[in-house]
Amino acid sequence: MNESGRLLQMTPGRAVFTVAWPMVWQGFARSLFLLVDIWWIGRISDDALAAIGAASFGWWILESFTELPATGTHALVAQAAGAQDGTRLSRWMARGLWTGALVSLVLILLAAVAARAYGAAMGIAGELHGELAMAWIRTAAWVSPGVVALSVVSGILRGLGSTKVTLWITALVFALNAALDPLFIWGLGSWQGMGMIGTAVATSLASLIGAGCGAVWLSRRNLKPAVLGPRIADMAQVARVGAPIAVTGVGFALVYVVLARMVADFGPQHLAALGVGHRVEGFTYLAATGLAVGVSTMVGQHLGAGDRDAVGQVTRAGRALTVTAMVLIGVPVALAAPTLFGFFSGEADMVDAGVIYLRIQAAAWVFMGLELIYEGAFTGAARTLPALVISASLTLMRLPLAWLLAYHTSLGVLGIWIAISLSTAAKGIVLGWWFQRRTLPTLAVLPSRSL
Repeated sequence: MNESGRLLQMTPGRAVFTVAWPMVWQGFARSLFLLVDIWWIGRISDDALAAIGAASFGWWILESFTELPATGTHALVAQAAGAQDGTRLSRWMARGLWTGALVSLVLILLAAVAARAYGAAMGIAGELHGELAMAWIRTAAWVSPGVVALSVVSGILRGLGSTKVTLWITALVFALNAALDPLFIWGLGSWQGMGMIGTAVATSLASLIGAGCGAVWLSRRNLKPAVLGPRIADMAQVARVGAPIAVTGVGFALVYVVLARMVADFGPQHLAALGVGHRVEGFTYLAATGLAVGVSTMVGQHLGAGDRDAVGQVTRAGRALTVTAMVLIGVPVALAAPTLFGFFSGEADMVDAGVIYLRIQAAAWVFMGLELIYEGAFTGAARTLPALVISASLTLMRLPLAWLLAYHTSLGVLGIWIAISLSTAAKGIVLGWWFQRRTLPTLAVLPSRSL
């Protein structure tokens, strides 16, 4: 609670930056998780390496589901912290954990069916690397409780504004994951390990330990979840806030599954450019995501404190910081595109394809940053449904626009890249307009019966 009071006394820009900078570094650390898994899996076999690449969108979908309880808990904890209401805070901590348990159960129950459907959608069913990919996705779902627990505890810490703690926990989880990967892949002594699916188990175990460390930190500051059973109305409130953002993430991943099949029609070098390009774009994406967390936390805390005017100041400060960050990071990354793609591949045609992809996307990075900032503002205000409708509809529009430009003009694969860039710009503009003109004037603290 003291952290919340300190943040509320800061200027909006300083408060957003204070919450955001640890989240930027945490994002960079989290992006290394899959890269470390890929590095170890690459030492198993080429089929295993192809499998983890094929499973990457499936992991993206799973992560989106784990963010459902975390996003809702983050927003509601932030508002309770801003109101300096310890009873309400402990209540939402408990309800967030119960919601996370329910999400884990759903993922476990759907694992087998969902993995097979994913394999069919990707066109990899029946292939050796496809069967390995589906086995990895099933295992990741079965052991998801560890990842979900960490996600919810991190959401609580973000809501409190204690993002430095989440950074240290993420660093610990990263180190544990890197150390546990080879153990669970190859085993120890007479135990022969689990092969590539061992990386999913290692990630879950490391995450569970990280969640435990976060719980201990909270407990030592007398921040404990209330001893409450599952209450449907409260869990529905957490889900109501978190589900739109989670659904947006799942929809985003599914759209890219379809786009990837379109891109493959124009040659493997372009498909490789898309995959590597996502990793390179991650530098700007993670910076904007960190700033979005800062905006979300401070919007929630100021609403909890009953200061609606400060919400507008927070979003304006976040917008200025994001535009600055996108330019300072994006311009050097775009200029260095040949070097960056050359690091991942020595194939000249893949590097050339990647440079074109990255520079077309770079034109919309400022708008990508604005999209994330305003999604954060909607989250902090617990008004995530408009963000879902706007983001999902415009993301879905990528498919017909890409199909039209790629197959019915002379642009070819460039049409797909342009469709992605145009829809990104549209999302940033429309989300910003809707929040500033339609949502901000109607904001108020959630009524006590909802909290």
